[in-house]
Amino acid sequence: MKLLIRPEVEEVKPYDVKDLLEIKNLKAIAKLDLNENLLVLNREIKKIVKEAIKEVDFRLYPKPYGKEAAEAIAEFYGLKEEKIFVGNGSDDLLDKLSRTFISKGSNVIINEPTFAMYSFFIKLYGGEKKEVLLKPNFQLNVDEILNKCDSKTSMVIICSPNNPTGNQFDIKDVEKVLKNFDGLVIVDEAYVDFADYSIINLVEKYENLVVLRSFSKSFGLASIRAGFAAANEKVVNYLMKVSAPFSVNSLTQKIIKITLKNWNLFKKEIKSIIREREWLFNELKKIDEVTPFP
Repeated sequence: MKLLIRPEVEEVKPYDVKDLLEIKNLKAIAKLDLNENLLVLNREIKKIVKEAIKEVDFRLYPKPYGKEAAEAIAEFYGLKEEKIFVGNGSDDLLDKLSRTFISKGSNVIINEPTFAMYSFFIKLYGGEKKEVLLKPNFQLNVDEILNKCDSKTSMVIICSPNNPTGNQFDIKDVEKVLKNFDGLVIVDEAYVDFADYSIINLVEKYENLVVLRSFSKSFGLASIRAGFAAANEKVVNYLMKVSAPFSVNSLTQKIIKITLKNWNLFKKEIKSIIREREWLFNELKKIDEVTPFP
Protein backbone atom coordinates (compact mmCIF):
# COMPACT_ATOMS: atom_id res chain seq x y z
CA MET A 1 0.00 0.00 0.00
CA LYS A 2 2.86 2.40 0.83
CA LEU A 3 4.10 2.14 -2.74
CA LEU A 4 0.80 3.59 -3.99
CA ILE A 5 0.52 6.54 -1.60
CA ARG A 6 2.06 9.96 -2.17
CA PRO A 7 4.98 10.40 0.27
CA GLU A 8 3.42 13.63 1.58
CA VAL A 9 0.32 11.72 2.70
CA GLU A 10 2.46 9.07 4.39
CA GLU A 11 4.19 11.77 6.48
CA VAL A 12 1.06 13.68 7.54
CA LYS A 13 -0.63 12.77 10.83
CA PRO A 14 -4.46 12.90 11.10
CA TYR A 15 -5.88 15.69 13.25
CA ASP A 16 -6.38 14.04 16.68
CA VAL A 17 -10.01 14.51 17.77
CA LYS A 18 -10.20 11.76 20.40
CA ASP A 19 -9.65 14.07 23.37
CA LEU A 20 -12.00 16.70 21.95
CA LEU A 21 -14.82 14.20 21.62
CA GLU A 22 -14.29 12.88 25.15
CA ILE A 23 -14.33 16.38 26.67
CA LYS A 24 -17.76 17.05 25.11
CA ASN A 25 -19.26 14.32 27.32
CA LEU A 26 -17.96 15.72 30.61
CA LYS A 27 -20.72 17.79 32.20
CA ALA A 28 -18.36 19.48 34.67
CA ILE A 29 -16.27 21.00 31.86
CA ALA A 30 -16.91 24.48 30.47
CA LYS A 31 -16.11 23.72 26.85
CA LEU A 32 -14.05 26.53 25.29
CA ASP A 33 -11.35 24.54 23.48
CA LEU A 34 -12.65 25.03 19.92
CA ASN A 35 -13.84 28.65 20.26
CA GLU A 36 -17.43 27.65 19.58
CA ASN A 37 -19.85 30.55 20.03
CA LEU A 38 -22.10 29.41 22.87
CA LEU A 39 -23.60 32.85 23.45
CA VAL A 40 -25.72 32.54 20.33
CA LEU A 41 -28.86 30.83 21.60
CA ASN A 42 -29.37 27.33 20.22
CA ARG A 43 -33.13 27.88 20.05
CA GLU A 44 -32.63 30.87 17.72
CA ILE A 45 -30.43 28.81 15.42
CA LYS A 46 -32.99 26.01 15.44
CA LYS A 47 -35.65 28.51 14.28
CA ILE A 48 -33.47 29.36 11.30
CA VAL A 49 -32.84 25.69 10.54
CA LYS A 50 -36.57 24.87 10.74
CA GLU A 51 -37.33 27.71 8.34
CA ALA A 52 -34.62 26.46 5.98
CA ILE A 53 -35.95 22.89 6.08
CA LYS A 54 -39.39 24.09 4.97
CA GLU A 55 -37.86 25.70 1.87
CA VAL A 56 -35.66 22.78 0.77
CA ASP A 57 -36.76 20.01 -1.58
CA PHE A 58 -34.41 17.25 -0.40
CA ARG A 59 -34.97 15.22 -3.58
CA LEU A 60 -33.09 17.77 -5.68
CA TYR A 61 -29.39 18.41 -6.05
CA PRO A 62 -28.17 21.67 -4.48
CA LYS A 63 -27.35 24.76 -6.50
CA PRO A 64 -23.89 24.15 -8.06
CA TYR A 65 -20.89 25.69 -6.30
CA GLY A 66 -23.06 27.04 -3.49
CA LYS A 67 -24.69 29.56 -5.83
CA GLU A 68 -27.67 30.33 -3.57
CA ALA A 69 -25.37 31.04 -0.62
CA ALA A 70 -22.92 32.95 -2.84
CA GLU A 71 -25.70 35.26 -4.03
CA ALA A 72 -26.75 36.03 -0.44
CA ILE A 73 -23.16 36.54 0.72
CA ALA A 74 -22.34 38.84 -2.20
CA GLU A 75 -25.41 40.98 -1.51
CA PHE A 76 -24.67 41.15 2.23
CA TYR A 77 -21.04 42.25 1.78
CA GLY A 78 -21.61 44.43 -1.27
CA LEU A 79 -19.51 42.34 -3.65
CA LYS A 80 -20.08 40.74 -7.04
CA GLU A 81 -21.25 37.14 -6.88
CA GLU A 82 -18.35 36.18 -9.17
CA LYS A 83 -15.95 37.11 -6.37
CA ILE A 84 -17.45 34.64 -3.87
CA PHE A 85 -16.56 30.97 -3.50
CA VAL A 86 -18.47 28.96 -0.88
CA GLY A 87 -16.96 25.97 0.89
CA ASN A 88 -17.50 23.60 3.80
CA GLY A 89 -15.78 25.78 6.39
CA SER A 90 -12.41 27.51 6.31
CA ASP A 91 -10.54 24.19 6.42
CA ASP A 92 -12.18 23.15 3.15
CA LEU A 93 -11.29 26.50 1.58
CA LEU A 94 -7.66 26.17 2.72
CA ASP A 95 -7.58 22.65 1.29
CA LYS A 96 -8.82 23.83 -2.12
CA LEU A 97 -6.49 26.85 -2.18
CA SER A 98 -3.55 24.62 -1.28
CA ARG A 99 -4.53 22.04 -3.89
CA THR A 100 -4.67 24.80 -6.50
CA PHE A 101 -1.62 26.92 -5.67
CA ILE A 102 0.86 24.68 -3.82
CA SER A 103 3.01 22.27 -5.78
CA LYS A 104 6.08 20.21 -4.89
CA GLY A 105 9.03 22.58 -4.75
CA SER A 106 6.97 25.69 -3.97
CA ASN A 107 7.00 27.38 -0.59
CA VAL A 108 4.47 29.19 1.57
CA ILE A 109 5.12 31.84 4.22
CA ILE A 110 3.19 31.77 7.48
CA ASN A 111 3.51 33.99 10.55
CA GLU A 112 4.08 32.03 13.74
CA PRO A 113 2.48 31.46 16.14
CA THR A 114 -0.69 30.91 14.12
CA PHE A 115 -3.40 28.41 13.14
CA ALA A 116 -1.95 24.89 12.88
CA MET A 117 -3.97 23.83 9.81
CA TYR A 118 -1.92 26.08 7.51
CA SER A 119 1.14 23.90 8.12
CA PHE A 120 -0.95 20.75 7.68
CA PHE A 121 -2.08 21.66 4.16
CA ILE A 122 1.32 22.98 3.08
CA LYS A 123 2.88 19.65 4.00
CA LEU A 124 0.02 17.62 2.50
CA TYR A 125 0.52 19.15 -0.96
CA GLY A 126 4.31 18.96 -0.96
CA GLY A 127 5.13 22.59 -0.27
CA GLU A 128 7.84 23.98 1.97
CA LYS A 129 6.78 26.00 5.00
CA LYS A 130 8.73 29.20 5.69
CA GLU A 131 8.11 30.67 9.12
CA VAL A 132 8.31 34.33 10.07
CA LEU A 133 7.95 35.11 13.76
CA LEU A 134 5.67 37.93 14.84
CA LYS A 135 7.33 40.97 16.38
CA PRO A 136 7.49 41.24 20.20
CA ASN A 137 4.33 43.40 20.04
CA PHE A 138 2.63 40.56 18.06
CA GLN A 139 2.45 42.61 14.83
CA LEU A 140 3.60 41.38 11.40
CA ASN A 141 7.28 41.50 10.55
CA VAL A 142 6.61 42.73 7.01
CA ASP A 143 10.25 43.24 6.03
CA GLU A 144 11.10 39.68 7.04
CA ILE A 145 8.07 38.31 5.14
CA LEU A 146 9.16 40.07 1.95
CA ASN A 147 12.81 39.06 2.46
CA LYS A 148 11.78 35.39 2.60
CA CYS A 149 9.70 35.60 -0.59
CA ASP A 150 11.44 34.17 -3.64
CA SER A 151 10.54 32.89 -7.10
CA LYS A 152 9.10 29.68 -5.58
CA THR A 153 6.85 31.40 -3.03
CA SER A 154 3.25 30.78 -4.08
CA MET A 155 1.38 32.10 -1.03
CA VAL A 156 1.65 34.22 2.09
CA ILE A 157 -0.94 33.30 4.73
CA ILE A 158 -1.98 35.91 7.29
CA CYS A 159 -4.50 35.15 10.03
CA SER A 160 -6.06 38.46 11.13
CA PRO A 161 -7.25 38.56 13.89
CA ASN A 162 -4.60 35.96 14.56
CA ASN A 163 -5.21 32.61 16.20
CA PRO A 164 -3.86 32.23 18.92
CA THR A 165 -2.58 35.74 19.73
CA GLY A 166 -5.98 37.35 19.15
CA ASN A 167 -4.76 40.63 17.68
CA GLN A 168 -5.67 42.16 14.33
CA PHE A 169 -2.78 43.23 12.11
CA ASP A 170 -2.27 46.78 10.88
CA ILE A 171 -4.00 47.22 7.53
CA LYS A 172 -1.00 49.17 6.20
CA ASP A 173 1.24 46.16 6.87
CA VAL A 174 -1.11 43.81 5.04
CA GLU A 175 -1.31 46.19 2.09
CA LYS A 176 2.49 46.46 1.98
CA VAL A 177 2.68 42.68 1.54
CA LEU A 178 -0.02 42.80 -1.16
CA LYS A 179 1.79 45.53 -3.07
CA ASN A 180 5.25 43.96 -2.91
CA PHE A 181 4.50 40.25 -3.36
CA ASP A 182 3.26 38.89 -6.70
CA GLY A 183 1.86 35.64 -5.33
CA LEU A 184 -1.37 34.96 -3.48
CA VAL A 185 -1.95 36.64 -0.11
CA ILE A 186 -4.55 34.78 1.95
CA VAL A 187 -6.02 36.72 4.86
CA ASP A 188 -8.00 34.48 7.19
CA GLU A 189 -10.68 36.63 8.84
CA ALA A 190 -12.49 33.90 10.80
CA TYR A 191 -12.62 36.16 13.87
CA VAL A 192 -12.97 39.53 12.14
CA ASP A 193 -16.45 40.30 13.49
CA PHE A 194 -14.82 40.63 16.92
CA ALA A 195 -12.24 43.11 15.57
CA ASP A 196 -12.15 46.72 14.35
CA TYR A 197 -12.32 46.33 10.59
CA SER A 198 -12.35 43.92 7.66
CA ILE A 199 -10.32 44.12 4.45
CA ILE A 200 -12.85 42.10 2.46
CA ASN A 201 -13.57 45.04 0.12
CA LEU A 202 -9.89 45.22 -0.84
CA VAL A 203 -10.48 42.22 -3.15
CA GLU A 204 -11.77 44.88 -5.57
CA LYS A 205 -8.34 46.56 -5.45
CA TYR A 206 -5.86 43.67 -5.25
CA GLU A 207 -6.04 40.72 -7.66
CA ASN A 208 -3.74 38.64 -5.45
CA LEU A 209 -5.87 38.95 -2.27
CA VAL A 210 -8.06 36.14 -0.94
CA VAL A 211 -10.11 36.83 2.21
CA LEU A 212 -11.48 33.82 4.09
CA ARG A 213 -14.58 34.08 6.27
CA SER A 214 -16.34 31.52 8.45
CA PHE A 215 -19.88 30.99 9.75
CA SER A 216 -18.56 28.97 12.70
CA LYS A 217 -17.50 31.79 15.02
CA SER A 218 -19.58 34.97 15.02
CA PHE A 219 -22.65 33.14 13.67
CA GLY A 220 -22.33 30.13 15.96
CA LEU A 221 -22.88 27.68 13.09
CA ALA A 222 -19.85 25.41 13.49
CA SER A 223 -21.91 22.26 12.92
CA ILE A 224 -23.02 23.13 9.37
CA ARG A 225 -19.42 23.60 8.14
CA ALA A 226 -19.77 26.75 6.07
CA GLY A 227 -17.36 29.44 4.98
CA PHE A 228 -16.45 31.44 1.93
CA ALA A 229 -13.55 33.02 0.10
CA ALA A 230 -13.77 36.50 -1.40
CA ALA A 231 -11.29 36.91 -4.23
CA ASN A 232 -10.63 37.96 -7.80
CA GLU A 233 -12.88 36.22 -10.34
CA LYS A 234 -9.89 34.34 -11.79
CA VAL A 235 -9.03 32.85 -8.40
CA VAL A 236 -12.67 31.84 -7.85
CA ASN A 237 -12.68 30.15 -11.26
CA TYR A 238 -9.56 28.14 -10.36
CA LEU A 239 -11.18 27.04 -7.10
CA MET A 240 -14.20 25.82 -9.05
CA LYS A 241 -11.89 23.73 -11.25
CA VAL A 242 -10.69 21.71 -8.24
CA SER A 243 -14.15 21.36 -6.67
CA ALA A 244 -17.11 19.06 -7.15
CA PRO A 245 -20.14 21.13 -8.25
CA PHE A 246 -22.53 19.85 -5.56
CA SER A 247 -20.21 19.93 -2.54
CA VAL A 248 -22.23 22.56 -0.58
CA ASN A 249 -25.58 21.02 0.34
CA SER A 250 -28.96 22.72 -0.11
CA LEU A 251 -29.75 22.99 3.60
CA THR A 252 -26.47 24.74 4.37
CA GLN A 253 -27.00 27.17 1.51
CA LYS A 254 -30.51 28.00 2.71
CA ILE A 255 -29.34 28.40 6.34
CA ILE A 256 -26.65 30.87 5.23
CA LYS A 257 -29.22 32.89 3.28
CA ILE A 258 -31.63 33.11 6.23
CA THR A 259 -28.84 33.72 8.75
CA LEU A 260 -27.59 36.79 6.90
CA LYS A 261 -31.11 38.22 6.96
CA ASN A 262 -30.99 37.87 10.77
CA TRP A 263 -27.65 39.65 11.21
CA ASN A 264 -28.90 41.85 14.07
CA LEU A 265 -29.52 38.78 16.21
CA PHE A 266 -25.87 37.72 15.89
CA LYS A 267 -24.51 41.25 16.08
CA LYS A 268 -25.99 41.59 19.57
CA GLU A 269 -24.15 38.51 20.83
CA ILE A 270 -20.91 39.62 19.18
CA LYS A 271 -21.08 42.84 21.22
CA SER A 272 -21.65 40.77 24.38
CA ILE A 273 -18.53 38.70 23.69
CA ILE A 274 -16.48 41.86 23.12
CA ARG A 275 -17.70 43.26 26.47
CA GLU A 276 -16.70 40.01 28.21
CA ARG A 277 -13.29 40.14 26.55
CA GLU A 278 -12.68 43.68 27.80
CA TRP A 279 -13.85 42.72 31.30
CA LEU A 280 -11.47 39.75 31.39
CA PHE A 281 -8.56 41.87 30.16
CA ASN A 282 -9.15 44.51 32.83
CA GLU A 283 -9.48 41.91 35.58
CA LEU A 284 -6.24 40.20 34.52
CA LYS A 285 -4.43 43.56 34.72
CA LYS A 286 -5.26 43.68 38.44
CA ILE A 287 -3.24 40.55 39.16
CA ASP A 288 0.33 41.15 40.31
CA GLU A 289 3.06 39.81 38.02
CA VAL A 290 0.55 39.16 35.22
CA THR A 291 0.86 41.15 31.96
CA PRO A 292 -2.16 40.59 29.73
CA PHE A 293 -2.01 41.57 26.06
CA PRO A 294 -5.06 42.87 24.15
